[in-house]
Amino acid sequence: MSDLLRLDVLSQRLAGRGAPLQAETALFVALSLLESLGSDVRVVTSAEVCIDPSGVVSVAPEAPTSDDELALYESLVAMLEEVLVPLPMNVIALAGRVRGGEITSRGAMTAELQSLLVPFNRGAATRQLGRLVREQQRAGARALDSAHGLDAAAADTLLDGTPLGALAGDDARAADTVLDAPLRGEWGDAPPPRQRPLWLSVAALFVSMALVGASAVFLWARLKGR
Repeated sequence: MSDLLRLDVLSQRLAGRGAPLQAETALFVALSLLESLGSDVRVVTSAEVCIDPSGVVSVAPEAPTSDDELALYESLVAMLEEVLVPLPMNVIALAGRVRGGEITSRGAMTAELQSLLVPFNRGAATRQLGRLVREQQRAGARALDSAHGLDAAAADTLLDGTPLGALAGDDARAADTVLDAPLRGEWGDAPPPRQRPLWLSVAALFVSMALVGASAVFLWARLKGR
């Protein structure tokens, strides 16, 4: 079942690429589905019509059965109305005849569909339908691979990137560097104090000693005078 492509999905993908499903293709799908049912009566929608890569059309098992043959024909024209935008005039006319009760047998419905496909080459139509399905399946697979590749690349970037803790450490070190810079300028980079010349120190010592001596003489003279 994984190789099958639903008619509604095919129609949506084609419309999304700016190339809507052609009326001849949709009519051939309706004709093939009608022939594949044999004597079974099913009420189908475009979501219950499946096409395989070789162009073979089938109905999904979940499509409901019916005892009313006309319900099958009405569901076929409703299916065509779902997938064809804009709706061609010949399909509008076919829907009117079906809903008006003009088509009452399977042979008549088959003949109506075939008349809308003239000239009709079953083999060529089947091959064209299969090729269309394969192209859309390949396009879908490429899109899925691209999405997975982007997700994997994003995951690798996150897994291989710098840990948040390391980033926090780098930021902290950078902040310390900025905050410590003024301190280094004031302390670490300050010039050493200037040394006093030796002679100046000796002179100061002699002056101090002289002053002390003078003070001692003055004090001795005072004491002796008493």
